[in-house]
Amino acid sequence: MKKSLKLFIILCSLLIVHYSLLFAQKPELVLPMGHTEAVNSVCFSPDGKYALSGSSDNTIKLWEVNTGRELRSFDRHTAEVNSVAFSSDGKYALSGSTDKTIKLWEVSTGKEIHCFRGHNDAVRSVAFSPDGKYILSGSDDNAMKLWEINTGKEHPGFEGHKKRNIKCSLFT
Repeated sequence: MKKSLKLFIILCSLLIVHYSLLFAQKPELVLPMGHTEAVNSVCFSPDGKYALSGSSDNTIKLWEVNTGRELRSFDRHTAEVNSVAFSSDGKYALSGSTDKTIKLWEVSTGKEIHCFRGHNDAVRSVAFSPDGKYILSGSDDNAMKLWEINTGKEHPGFEGHKKRNIKCSLFT
């Protein structure tokens, strides 16, 4: 009787283990998505299929509009990203940051193409010219600056703003 009881207990234990493994939750890899801090700037790609967002978490994110899926993260700024923009052909992106820089990115690879330096305070706004040859930036240093994309050359700026915080720069 003792032997059969032991065998019964062992079989029951094996059945319990088998069923608990069979119906247990399957492990799932969960990747963090999206920004971890405030979103400061957003824009659509020219074709409307993609969106960019810039955040206080120092990153830019590329999103697929139809699915809401994050496609890429651009993470070379050292302070919050205040402004983002797409080029008119959608191949490039700009970001302006509190780290006083403007970065030009290749959208398809996430590669940083160029870092424009020249502002003395946070960059609050960035824009591409319609022909894609220039960048316009606005900063807390009371200046707008015009940059040539191909050479990185800073052209004479637009000085004279009396109050801080140029918040928006656009080409039409």
